[in-house]
Amino acid sequence: MRLGNARSASALAALGVTVAAAIVALGPPAPAGPTALTGTISPSHTGGAEVASVSPDQPAEPAAIASHVVDLEQHHLERSLQPVLAAERRLADEQAVAASAMLESVKAARTGAVEQATRDSERAQIATASPRELGQILAAERGFTGDQWSCLDSLWQRESNWNPNAENPSSGAYGIPQSLPGSKMATVAADWRTNPATQITWGLNYITDRYGTPCGAWGHSQSVGWY
Repeated sequence: MRLGNARSASALAALGVTVAAAIVALGPPAPAGPTALTGTISPSHTGGAEVASVSPDQPAEPAAIASHVVDLEQHHLERSLQPVLAAERRLADEQAVAASAMLESVKAARTGAVEQATRDSERAQIATASPRELGQILAAERGFTGDQWSCLDSLWQRESNWNPNAENPSSGAYGIPQSLPGSKMATVAADWRTNPATQITWGLNYITDRYGTPCGAWGHSQSVGWY
């Protein structure tokens, strides 16, 4: 080996490959002997006699061998890493899907907990509310707030004073909305005689169907004395 190719030899040594091994791997060695040449033989004519001339091939330089070995190693490394990289991508995708599913589950659980807490709070509020307070809650659920609530409050204050047991002795009208007869309220629930919520629900249904709004019912009641 020439001194000028020391760097190429070092590159081969770093790869664990000797120059001799690289040469063997790349091709058969040149024939042994002091006169061994590689190349092509072509005839030439000198004074009528044929003389063989030899054009020797250029021997491979160690630097070229080293470059070729490095290319082979790089190609082998890239091919060997492909399954690993593919597995990493699959794992990353699976983890992303799992994380997204977990986030959606947490959101759903949180939403469910908030809704359940709201329902529990509403039930507790309804359970302890007076009939008038209950009427305001149920009216608000239908959008009857502000002036509409004031009209409803005035109407049922005059009709029954928000008493679920109120009964008109002459007509037989019964309950908070003074249903006539009281049994009409059974279309909402069988406990119409004692449950303010059943009576208020029926009364709101009646007002909505017949007058549209509590203020419509209150205006009619003011005009004729009944609704």
